[in-house]
Amino acid sequence: MEFNFKKFFLPALFFPFFGWTVFSKNEAFFVILIGSIVILGLMEFYNMVEKEDWWFLGLFGGIVLVGGAGYGYPKGLSFLSLLEIKLIISGIGIFFLITSLFSRKFLSLITKISPLAIAFGLFYVGWLLSHLILIKKFDNGCQLLLFLFAVVWSADAGGWLIGRHIGKHKNIFFISPNKSLEGLVGAIFTSVIVSIIFRKCVDLGIVEAVSFGILFSSVGILGDLCESSFKRNVGKKDSDSWITEYGGILDVFDSIILSAPVFYYLLIFYKGA
Repeated sequence: MEFNFKKFFLPALFFPFFGWTVFSKNEAFFVILIGSIVILGLMEFYNMVEKEDWWFLGLFGGIVLVGGAGYGYPKGLSFLSLLEIKLIISGIGIFFLITSLFSRKFLSLITKISPLAIAFGLFYVGWLLSHLILIKKFDNGCQLLLFLFAVVWSADAGGWLIGRHIGKHKNIFFISPNKSLEGLVGAIFTSVIVSIIFRKCVDLGIVEAVSFGILFSSVGILGDLCESSFKRNVGKKDSDSWITEYGGILDVFDSIILSAPVFYYLLIFYKGA
């Protein structure tokens, strides 16, 4: 197999910088990084659904969401800091997000009506990704983020490598027909192994680590399929071309977008973090 220099050069530059912001004691660096990712992701989303003329509303809302997660919401929006409200908003939004996988009419309705598209983009990119900042606020937030990214992104890598080399049974997902059964198994297996290796970051036992690996590889795949449904609806292969050989910001973070809130609420209710 020919070595793809471009495909591995970017991670070699990005991940050390990303890791530095995660482990930095100055929380502002991580907030700025996530804010930048959110802004670029919103630009991609509104470009995909052809709502570029509304970008200013989306970007303003994204900045409010990221700033609120990092430093507290504006006085009039303080109710959003309540855990129950955040959970309800996340739950309802994720329900509609998953619904879009099975109803193309519903997805078209969201993307064609400008106010709905703006609101849905804010939820999908701004609200969900802002949970990464909330995770970092935990006492061991750096280790928790390390666990999350390692488990979710290892599933992406494992699924891609195994599916590329031995994937024969394809079309298991109508939204992403190139994904294979072998790649799915490889993603889950890789995620479980990495979850066991990094289990001390979340203080997990072996059985718990296996469960977390299965859960977050599955949630990550679901997040990938959600983004694929948006691209399929507008006839695009990648969300954008910001990142050579990878596509856009949403293509890189699609599995994290859905995994971050699930991990956050699981930590609160299951681990009492």
